[in-house]
Amino acid sequence: TLPSSLKELSGEFDAVIHLAGLYDFNANYAENYLGNVVATQTLIDWAQGKTNRILYASTFAIHSPDQEGTLAEERLAKLPSREIGYSYTKALAEELLLGSAFELDVFRLGSLVAGPSDFVPEKLDGPYAFMKVLSY
Repeated sequence: TLPSSLKELSGEFDAVIHLAGLYDFNANYAENYLGNVVATQTLIDWAQGKTNRILYASTFAIHSPDQEGTLAEERLAKLPSREIGYSYTKALAEELLLGSAFELDVFRLGSLVAGPSDFVPEKLDGPYAFMKVLSY
């Protein structure tokens, strides 16, 4: 998410794995926009001529289950509400990448949980809250 960190990287790459972004449902829209949309545009600009492929970690939070309770694995028909800054800006970042010339893989991930046995999650939402209960 820090544009200056890209200056240290040179050469050509088989692919770029884009995991950077702001994961915070409580952050305001501007913070989410900077962390997700601006960071993605910065990466797109930097990656020109360095790779043909980007793998992007998005989120399942960008849309609701359809009527049958499943999540579609296709381009969004409509953006989520702007009121949910995190979801909206992750969807905007997806659209930026889909509109680029890169070969693209988008992974709409749920919550990822991993770490050493003494791992203390930074956030206590979703499965993290449940893990805390289990640790007692």
